[in-house]
Amino acid sequence: MDNNSCGAKCATDHKKCCVVKSCLLPAFAVFVVFMLSEGLLHHVLLMPAYQATAAVWRPAAQMQDYFYIHLIRNAVVALIMTCLYNCIASGAVQQGKCPVGKGAKFGLKIGVIIGITNFGTVAYLPIPMSLALSWLVGYALIGLLAGIVLGLIYHKCNNDKIGNA
Repeated sequence: MDNNSCGAKCATDHKKCCVVKSCLLPAFAVFVVFMLSEGLLHHVLLMPAYQATAAVWRPAAQMQDYFYIHLIRNAVVALIMTCLYNCIASGAVQQGKCPVGKGAKFGLKIGVIIGITNFGTVAYLPIPMSLALSWLVGYALIGLLAGIVLGLIYHKCNNDKIGNA
């Protein structure tokens, strides 16, 4: 394997290409996965639970005022998740392991971390245990999906690198 550890074919400016192809583009894909999946989780699947506990939450109009925080949080988490996965996947590929499987396992772990932090809010918010458990399971699945997407992107980059070497 060559010195190109970013998992992408970088002929001219290796550092710039590495950042874009192995971090920024995959992070954007993970960001999209988070946004779409959370939209489905919160605005469709869990909406009845939120409506049943409406007194706990900000009014919808007020939530919209803080939506930018949601965007920033998802962008930062996506970037960190992608960069961490990139470090893990480089070693996995060198060992001949499938980056998609590694991505799924990694994503599930990240999803459980996010889910368990959301689950913990049951200790100080008057919400049903079922809602907190739904957050735990929902974020585990979102993390799993994001990890699979990372693995697929990384797998494609490595296949392109091998095919164009």
